[in-house]
Amino acid sequence: MFHHIVPDAIHNSRSSIIPKCYPGTRGAILQDLVQWVENVHRRRPIYYLYAPAGSGKTAIAKTLADYFSDPDCPSKKYLLASFFFSRTAEIQNNARRLISTIAYQVAVNIPLAAQYIADAITVDPLIFRKDFHEQVHSLLLQPLRMALEGSLTPDQPRLLVIDGLDECQGQETLLKVISELALFRPFPLAIFLSCRPEVHIRKAFEIEPLKGLSLKVGLTDKYDSEGDIRIFLGSRFKEIRNAQSSSFKLLPDWPGEEVVNALIRKSSGHFIYPAVVIKYMDRLGGNPIRRLEVILGLAESGADEGPFAQMDGLYIHILSSIESERLPTVIGVLSFGLVPPLDVFSYGRSFLLDDAKLRSNLSNLQDILITLSSVQETITVTFLHASFADFLLDRKRSGKFYIGLGEAHANVANYILDRHIINPGTPLSYNILYLLMIFLQLTEV
Repeated sequence: MFHHIVPDAIHNSRSSIIPKCYPGTRGAILQDLVQWVENVHRRRPIYYLYAPAGSGKTAIAKTLADYFSDPDCPSKKYLLASFFFSRTAEIQNNARRLISTIAYQVAVNIPLAAQYIADAITVDPLIFRKDFHEQVHSLLLQPLRMALEGSLTPDQPRLLVIDGLDECQGQETLLKVISELALFRPFPLAIFLSCRPEVHIRKAFEIEPLKGLSLKVGLTDKYDSEGDIRIFLGSRFKEIRNAQSSSFKLLPDWPGEEVVNALIRKSSGHFIYPAVVIKYMDRLGGNPIRRLEVILGLAESGADEGPFAQMDGLYIHILSSIESERLPTVIGVLSFGLVPPLDVFSYGRSFLLDDAKLRSNLSNLQDILITLSSVQETITVTFLHASFADFLLDRKRSGKFYIGLGEAHANVANYILDRHIINPGTPLSYNILYLLMIFLQLTEV
């Protein structure tokens, strides 16, 4: 079964980089969610949270999953399963392994169900290749029904957290699966969904059965984030003062109320802006006073500009620190973050690390906008924020830093060819299939 699950999609995966709410923030919505989960008589089994990119939806989902799976508080272990979609991860941007990943967690969190799930796989070893309806019935609904028969308790695990519905391919099928799970009896589940407010998804929740099953909540409509951003900035600035006051003679009240208010205003309610600002300022070897001056010097957005004008300005400033002659190579590196990784090819350590200047340029981005993780001779480029990919893929927002999706695929394909020309002894068969696929995609454009 392990080969059919996505470990990185689970909230507590060691290798995932799923963010959580900063301590002391998002108190109002988290309190509402806790009450909703703990109420076994809730009328609506689905809590549908929607908000724009960068608003903190994923952090809320992660914090909720952590709260109800805390090993130090067994009386609150209501989490049944979690799944966090990611559009840039091939096996994490579709629902093919959703049911099996949930079933694995059900077996762990409800031991009585484990044997029934194992029996279903034994009876039909091809169950993981069946349609979603049959998988839901055989791996989830039937095992749960048999395991809970005659043993229902008020503290039964019931919470299912699914984040990034908009990042999943095959959303129509997924919504049907969610409807089936929401109608499960005898023990009603609590299904938390979070995603961007894409029109076709919102319309689906305006039609039965989802309409009657769902509590629809707009994060930015119902909850004021300014107070939470103020708490975050106040606490993080204090950490910077404590760590760097002796080096840069920071005053006890630095940077002051006026500056904090200006940053809150620039945030436009999006938590991602202050998060990136603090990461940018808190880099080792940098002067936080000068970096804050740079951020404050970025133009204020006008009324006719988009909601991400300040975020885009910050992205452009960080990318502009890259030497112009190195920019094409860095764009090539970023292309790997836009193209879903494939199991059939990898890209070598030398591409990123043999060039000292390139390594220095990448350090300007690392841990602010991207992470680089290496396993043996393979390096993986991961974007820390989905909005950075949106920025790069939008020509109007990114300007000279724009990367079209076709260009990203071409950059990856070119690198594969270059790598095999330099090192012809490496296997090429599966990579040829990838290159052919990209060629066909580009010729259709």
